[in-house]
Amino acid sequence: MVQGFNLELPGAYAEYATCLATLALKVPASLDEQDAAIIEPLAVGLGACRTAGVPLGARILIVGAGIIGLSVAKWARFIGASVVAVSELRTARIERAGQMDVDLVIDAARYVNPVAEFEQHAGHPPDVIFECVGAPIIHKLIEMAPTNVNLVLVGAGMQAEQFTVFAAARKRLRMSFVMGYEPDDFSFALKMLAAGRISTAQMVSRCVGLDELPAMFETLQKPHDHCKVLITP
Repeated sequence: MVQGFNLELPGAYAEYATCLATLALKVPASLDEQDAAIIEPLAVGLGACRTAGVPLGARILIVGAGIIGLSVAKWARFIGASVVAVSELRTARIERAGQMDVDLVIDAARYVNPVAEFEQHAGHPPDVIFECVGAPIIHKLIEMAPTNVNLVLVGAGMQAEQFTVFAAARKRLRMSFVMGYEPDDFSFALKMLAAGRISTAQMVSRCVGLDELPAMFETLQKPHDHCKVLITP
């Protein structure tokens, strides 16, 4: 049974909700509630980096600057990547990513091949490409990817993709698919937040009260510029 994906454990917006005891972690009193609310997306980014096995000094390209893309960027830097670049279409997200500790932010509306732009900036192609869009894009990434790159699919898109195994095989690509995180990722993210070794800077784009929630849900169902929206009392 997985917390958050099982109808036997409802209550996401209730005052109280049932939780599996093995997944319950105590939040230190010293940790701000807003920061604590970002542990989950941070855990997703950490799980993606662990799945990729990001080596020290790796060159990283992240496609998509939403909450998960920014989380991956933070952990890639934490782990010791030598180059961290983020590619994004939407202007507000480009600006948000530019305020983080990344080496390059690529305007995907201007540069249709972020891999080529990365190589021009870094002098080398990326070692790992993280897909954090969640829309059909795998075939495009395979076309752009250099040989022997590690392509990590974090976006968990719900739409059908179309690509051939041969297109990836001829470049000897490694492809990993990420779904959420492991409990250890969640607890480690909590520890690093509490210790001040990782931050949530730039990850929250808006805080809303319960009265604003219906309108915000309508906004989030369409293309938008938000990163993470938090509900406050």
